[in-house]
Order: sequence, then C-alpha cells, then structure tokens
Amino acid sequence: DITGNLSVSGNIGNTLASIVEITADGISSAPQNPGVMLHITGQEVNPTRIYVDSFGANNYAAYIGRHASGTVSSPTATANNVPMTRFGGTPYVGNGWATISTTRIDMSTNELQSSTNQGSKIQFFTTPNGSNAINNIATLTGNRFSVNGDIRSTGNISSVGAVVTEI
Repeated sequence: DITGNLSVSGNIGNTLASIVEITADGISSAPQNPGVMLHITGQEVNPTRIYVDSFGANNYAAYIGRHASGTVSSPTATANNVPMTRFGGTPYVGNGWATISTTRIDMSTNELQSSTNQGSKIQFFTTPNGSNAINNIATLTGNRFSVNGDIRSTGNISSVGAVVTEI
C-alpha cells in the first residue's frame, strides 16, 4: 500500500518493462513495449477503470497527451498529421495482443504547430470484421465532420450548414 507520494525518476534507459505497473489481481504480466510509462491491469471479473477527479469551483479534470518532434534536449514543433494523443483498444486474439492501431481515436495536428497556428483534428479508426485493415471512418477538423462511408439514421438528421455529398 502507498499512502504518500509515488515518484519514479532516474535514467530509465531502453528497458522493455513498464515504468509503473499496477495489477489488481496480483498477477504480473509480461513486460510491455518500450515507452510504456503506466500499465494498469484489472481483475479478471471487473473491467479496468481510470478515474480522474476534480473538485471545487473552476477546477476540471484533464487527460493531456503531449507530443513534440526532435529530442528531449532539443524538441521541435510537431509536424502536420502527427498524432498528439491516441486512445486505442487492444483485444487478446488467442496467440498474442492485437495491434492497438486497428480501433482508435487519434487527436492529431492539422498543420505545422507554432504559437499562432495550432490546427488540429480528431480521427476515428475501426477495423471491419474478418480483417486487420485500418479504416479512417470519420474526421472532425475545425467545423467540418467528414465521414468515409455510409451515414445511417433511425431518426431525423438536420443541418444548419450545407450538406455535401461526394461520390
């Protein structure tokens, strides 16, 4: 049990293990890929949950994913089309872990980043049944939502702006 602060520091190097590993069932898993900073495994009967709470006026909870090009000692601006944060789901497929890139949401740059140009987009990716191909199914950029495929609705669809269909 940890009742105070937990601090991990020092030269991590090229280790293949996670920096911090938390397992609810007490069973340690195999080392994760290089660069994994936090690995949380839940119990077999319960899903793993991560809670970020915030209390009080003007407070908010935030998950921030940061990205820079270059090196730690000499970072450079993030280029166009580079994911800054990725949320992905990875199932075990019977002989190993599936690639995390097949089901994901990317928060990516939409231009070379500077103090005055910080264009960004959100991209949604899925994989069709019987495949491991990655499909970009939708992109939200600025005030435009683009869908790569059919839009199906059981209710009304309304628009304040123009609806453009490209064939």
